[in-house]
Amino acid sequence: MKQNYAEYHFSKTEILKYLIQSILLCGVMDYLFYQNWWLMLLTVPVTVLFMRLKKKGLIRERKRKLNYQFKDALNALSVAVQAGYSVENAVAACSRDLERLYPKETDIVKILFAQLRVSVPVEELLLSLGDRSGIEDVENFAAVFYTAKRTGGDMNRIIQTSARMLGDKIDVRKEIETTLAAKKAEQM
Repeated sequence: MKQNYAEYHFSKTEILKYLIQSILLCGVMDYLFYQNWWLMLLTVPVTVLFMRLKKKGLIRERKRKLNYQFKDALNALSVAVQAGYSVENAVAACSRDLERLYPKETDIVKILFAQLRVSVPVEELLLSLGDRSGIEDVENFAAVFYTAKRTGGDMNRIIQTSARMLGDKIDVRKEIETTLAAKKAEQM
């Protein structure tokens, strides 16, 4: 079953963990402002809201991580294609490189190994990943890659250019996140 990155399903331990966090948060708020345990029962909707916000945050974090992993995969793919591998063989080399960088349960490693096992064409794999992830960078690269592969474009140049542009874009995004985090910490 292919994973949809726009959805997140809590595990039982996560449900318990976030319910306890929510109840503690509501309990502290009740104690600080009302000091009435009967009003604590009215905070049940807050627990539902807390779980929804937590789910959105986890989805956002998973997509961010997948985007960073995709950048590394694209760089590894670019290096393999420059070394003279065909695109299909470059994916195999790329998956070996990524296995050294990330644990086997990481999304990008699982995706590439699944592709190698069932021999899915690379362009189909990327299109599927772009659709399921909803990440603009992956979707754009997949569309360009698919078109270039079907029309006989210069795959080496396309992969190198895309890897460089995506890397620059992600580096700028990381700098912005770091600057925002520093400003927030400075204000506290």
